[in-house]
Amino acid sequence: MFSFPILQWLCWHPLSHVLLAGTAAGELWMWKVPSGNCKTFQSHGVPTTCGKVMPDGKQMAAGYADGSVKAWDLKSASPTVHISGHDGHLDGVTCIDCSDDGSLLLTGSMDGSAKLISTSSNKVVGSLVRKQPEEPRNDGLNDASKSDGPVGVEAVGFCRVLPVAAVGYLDGQLIIWDVPSQRVRHCCEHMSGIVRLQWHASQPLVYTCTLDGIVCLWDGRTGQLQMQWQGHTNQILDMAVSRDGNVIVTGSDDGTARVFRQQQAASIN
Repeated sequence: MFSFPILQWLCWHPLSHVLLAGTAAGELWMWKVPSGNCKTFQSHGVPTTCGKVMPDGKQMAAGYADGSVKAWDLKSASPTVHISGHDGHLDGVTCIDCSDDGSLLLTGSMDGSAKLISTSSNKVVGSLVRKQPEEPRNDGLNDASKSDGPVGVEAVGFCRVLPVAAVGYLDGQLIIWDVPSQRVRHCCEHMSGIVRLQWHASQPLVYTCTLDGIVCLWDGRTGQLQMQWQGHTNQILDMAVSRDGNVIVTGSDDGTARVFRQQQAASIN
């Protein structure tokens, strides 16, 4: 049994029986399972808010509440990438992903922007900033769209088969960006704020879940809604999708975790 500050996030290593976590004190922890052997990664004084093991399995990327981003070498526990100050986000980092070749990190923030970071040059190589909607929706579902400040980014992800990335916002907009040109390909509208997104492992399809308890499937090539799954009575907090896309697991503020299967979806005509 371990005693440490409040956990902010957890993730499994994709190649080993290793569990990683970030804390409100800003430390990162790594445990071998089932032995329980652990290693810690030093805090710089602010909470770590999100994390992701990089594809080579040797590094981990993490975002922080002060807008900074780091990549850590898991063996030496030393940082290999550090973006902060005027290069970092203006507010806390909420989400992070890594390209399949490990060359780019994609981060999203409460400041309303997403950034592309080169892991080889340790520099920001692009900022994905959308045009703000002319008028916020007044559907009563999304308080974030009524804020005077920027609408935060809650979810980001690289497509695994096309050079595009998805960015999900708290006002319900999903934007598909062309990564090489850093231009918008498609804007996909939800009725409520986006909480998580995940690309299909082998198809250009992206799953999203929202504050109104709905899971959606979008075609990243066309920006068209393909399917929906419903059943929660409160906001979804997290989501995971199987590699073949046939099973979706969600956890919600309604106190339930649900398993959705593709054949249970409502098709969109």
